[in-house]
Amino acid sequence: AEDPNNPSEKNVFNSKENDADVDDGLWSRGASDVAKNHWPFDGIDNTFFGNSKLIDGSVFGSAANFGFSDSGTDDTTDDPTDDPAPDPSLNGDAPVDIYLTFSGGGHSLDFSSSVSSLIDSYGYSWTFSGDALVRTNHDTSASAGWLTSEFEYHDIYGKDASIERAMAWGKHGDLEVEYSLGDDDPFDKFIIHVSSDKRFGTPLFKTIGGASKCPGEPNTMWRESDVDLKSAWAAGVNNEYIPPHSNALYDLTITNASPYRETMYFGLLLTSGEAHTADFGGNMLDLTFTINQDRLRPFGSLLTLSDVPSVDASGNLKHSRLTLEIERGKLAHEYTSIGVQLVSECEWQLSRDWMYREALSSTTFLGDFKWEKECPKVTWNDATYNTYLNYVASKEKSPYMNLTVTNPDPLNLWSSDWVDGNSKKTNHLVHKNVQFVRLQWRNLGEGEWINAWDMNGNDADIWKNDIVDGDVQCAASRGAGCEMKWNLERQYFFNGLKDGSYEIRAKVFCSGYDSFATSEVRSSITDENLNLVVDIDPPEATETTVLNRVVTIQYSEEITCPQLQSDHMAYAIKQIKTCGDNDVNTYISADTVYSYYKFKCLKSDNRGSLMVTFPQGSGKSGLFEITVNADSYGSKITDAGGNPAERQTFEAMIGCATSHHFSSAKLGAEPRGNENYNPQRYFANISAFSESTRRVLYITLGAAIALFSSNFIAYVKRKLGDNKRKDDIVVDRGECNSLKEGAQERYGAVL
Repeated sequence: AEDPNNPSEKNVFNSKENDADVDDGLWSRGASDVAKNHWPFDGIDNTFFGNSKLIDGSVFGSAANFGFSDSGTDDTTDDPTDDPAPDPSLNGDAPVDIYLTFSGGGHSLDFSSSVSSLIDSYGYSWTFSGDALVRTNHDTSASAGWLTSEFEYHDIYGKDASIERAMAWGKHGDLEVEYSLGDDDPFDKFIIHVSSDKRFGTPLFKTIGGASKCPGEPNTMWRESDVDLKSAWAAGVNNEYIPPHSNALYDLTITNASPYRETMYFGLLLTSGEAHTADFGGNMLDLTFTINQDRLRPFGSLLTLSDVPSVDASGNLKHSRLTLEIERGKLAHEYTSIGVQLVSECEWQLSRDWMYREALSSTTFLGDFKWEKECPKVTWNDATYNTYLNYVASKEKSPYMNLTVTNPDPLNLWSSDWVDGNSKKTNHLVHKNVQFVRLQWRNLGEGEWINAWDMNGNDADIWKNDIVDGDVQCAASRGAGCEMKWNLERQYFFNGLKDGSYEIRAKVFCSGYDSFATSEVRSSITDENLNLVVDIDPPEATETTVLNRVVTIQYSEEITCPQLQSDHMAYAIKQIKTCGDNDVNTYISADTVYSYYKFKCLKSDNRGSLMVTFPQGSGKSGLFEITVNADSYGSKITDAGGNPAERQTFEAMIGCATSHHFSSAKLGAEPRGNENYNPQRYFANISAFSESTRRVLYITLGAAIALFSSNFIAYVKRKLGDNKRKDDIVVDRGECNSLKEGAQERYGAVL
């Protein structure tokens, strides 16, 4: 009967467990017939469900067959005015709906039940036995007189055997159920519908009403709902054009319109909107978010807001306002699809573990906000800086200045650094609105900046090439740099009219900014300007002075004295006369000039002067000629541009008793024996005196001439009156000479 190959016999494998008459199908492996016949909906494919024993019938539930009668003494009738009895009671065959209501706080109600039942059993037994016995008896007796003897012998031998077979099985079911009704929040309330499980016979609870939080449970009023978060630009702030060193500012407004107007604990998180499809947080690169100085980070912890109020003392809704400040990072200037989420603090903690839904929240998006990008920087490369920081241009040098600029900022690139395909992964760092990179010049410290010209064309005659304002922007600004060969001659610096000091800068021009943009958004310039001195004309001697044994020759610009060479002396000195007006006409030897005469170049107020000191105690006095740049093959006095001063001869009275300042220039003079007559050398150089001295001289000389004229007229009238002749009047030349010498001696000038 236990043979599993013979299923017609009852065994553990074909025992019947779904018997409604015995156990209501309590122990079926799947949905029992009772549960299946009581599910609360139609349209189920009975072909499938009818044959399946693996459907969990407990999920369907049904109305309960018990209720709560009143607490009166009469158990046969229910009085609806009485309080319900604390324990449910059966109501016969009529099912009833049971509803329970309880509030949170206090103790919870704990229930437990245990059911153990023999589901089915079967058993049988049989015995077979047999035995055998062999017995031997021997009795002997004898008597003789009074003596009697007996002898008995018994021998029994036997064997028995038995066989017994027994089989029994039983199937038991154990069911333990524990449930608890309670909530730790005294402000929570629940209304639950109680039904019975047709499979297990246990209560089935469904929440159908109430109020709850942490978490808000299905079919109840969520006490943390209706809390709203809004964002707006802070007053006076335009977050579409944020200055480079300012922060984006937003006002966050929280309105707590929760159903019971309770104060709540919430928190703030950062989030991304649907418009951002890359990695979360990728649209917040290097941004710093603060809420009233507290940090708020992507992937960071919740920024808790404690006791967010709902209403004021009058019951009016309150709007709590916070300030969100965003500091720009290094990698981007424009951001989109960034949101701030106000979330239930408790539910957020639960949602990180087991909660069945997302935490209650309200999200506001900040919209697009953008910092105005600083115009990229520009600087000179090392070669340009070292070569042209203080540069003197002249016809003795090349007319070209090879100027190279670079971009020192790797996080703010010029527009020319854009790479199609973004192979360098740097396109997000490119400033899209760099229009020009100009080289500009102006007079040192003043005037308007003028663009340096660039030539279009390669004609050897530079004047045949067109000119444009140079733009040195190129794709190598972060490498070798961008070079411009600036031809100074083509910009008319070598026409002889622009000698002077200038400064040169590089400037980046940007566009795309609003009308309130700062200067650093509109453009950028080099930190240090290059200094250019254009020196085309040679230095000109303007005046000479003599004091004791020192002759000073003033030039129109700064000059540089040459290194003295005895075999090619830059200076020649010749004595013309002695103090007694005797002719000498003797050159002082070059060795003597080299050894005993001193030559020094001085600088003052952008002017230069040559100071020649005659040796003391040489015994030589009189009228001397000093020739500057005397040797055609030797070194010469030059200006800053290397332009040599003209070969000139100057006269000076040295060591004589009178303090006359004799000096006159003989431009390009040769020695006296070979020269043509030049009247300039015989007249005094009035410009040798200061302006105030010259003014006194002019006034005194004018007065002397007026006096002379008055005396001369009086003398003529006297002569005419005495002689009464109309002869020709002859002026006494000796008297005129006397007046002339008197004026000369008094005022130190030769008329």
